[in-house]
Amino acid sequence: MEAALEGKTRSALSTTVADLLKELDSLKNFPYCDKSRFRQALADAKKTATAQMKEQEKEFKKIAADFAKETGAQLKESDQKFLVARLDIGSNCGVLKNTIKSMQKQKMIPICLLSFCDGKVSVSASSTKAALGTLPANKWVSTTVSSVNGKGGGKPDAAQGVCTNVNEENVQAMMDAANEFASQNI
Repeated sequence: MEAALEGKTRSALSTTVADLLKELDSLKNFPYCDKSRFRQALADAKKTATAQMKEQEKEFKKIAADFAKETGAQLKESDQKFLVARLDIGSNCGVLKNTIKSMQKQKMIPICLLSFCDGKVSVSASSTKAALGTLPANKWVSTTVSSVNGKGGGKPDAAQGVCTNVNEENVQAMMDAANEFASQNI
């Protein structure tokens, strides 16, 4: 158990704890007091993982807020018709969605954000009323994630998607697909 937990943090630690708990529960002829002691050690490891993930989420939200402020200000000064950007802040599509909303308050254009973390890409897109007919968010996301066999969905005004088991090349392919789709449809 100690070897399996060693060096793991955040989501990797949480996943390992869950796997070890399943394995511990499957052991039938195991002394109750030892099982109880191991459960307590795993519960402590789970608390550590949860605290680490909450701290990381706070950091990601700050990074996202700073990005929205800076990029939104740049968009205000430009004549861009849409934005596709990468913002690596974990796999929480909600944070991406809020970042897009903050940026659109400064300049109302269609925006698609991608976040790459631990072999997983989260995509969130939002279109505008004026672009719904030509650049619907759900088709934008579907086209973006389908370039690496991901799944996505939503409505014409807002959509999100996820791809797993991806690498840097896949992320670049998704960025290219998102930019190409928007360029052709706006």
